[in-house]
Amino acid sequence: MNQDGKAAVSSTCPTPCWECFCDESYYGLWAVRETGERRWGHCFHVQTRAEGEGLRDLLNKLTGTPNARLDRTETADKED
Repeated sequence: MNQDGKAAVSSTCPTPCWECFCDESYYGLWAVRETGERRWGHCFHVQTRAEGEGLRDLLNKLTGTPNARLDRTETADKED
């Protein structure tokens, strides 16, 4: 956290930067959202990890940003 209480975003990933993760609270679908976005309904949900990663990569490419890290999913054993 930074001084104003907001989540810090890596300096190697300028905003907007997109991330994907398995959203257990949304029926286990994969969510793609801008890094740091916490509002409900401000993300895309897809069925598989491959779709989530593909959408994240496409959005990062279209916005000119590098791939967001998969902090929450790299260690997860859950697959499609």
